[in-house]
Amino acid sequence: MSIRVIFADDTEIIRRAIRNLLDGEPNIKIVGKAANFAQTIQMIEDLRPEVVIMDLYMPDGEKW
Repeated sequence: MSIRVIFADDTEIIRRAIRNLLDGEPNIKIVGKAANFAQTIQMIEDLRPEVVIMDLYMPDGEKW
């Protein structure tokens, strides 16, 4: 059984780095990646991951 993961960061290079780190892990399934808080919240509601790796200081975060 795989751990379902979403990751969110407003910096593309960070998103790529996280994907590169997790892609080779056999027990981890990346189900989504987001570039802002709104996308992250929507993905959490839609995809119901077990883990969310998230930048807490994204530009649109103050409204959440």
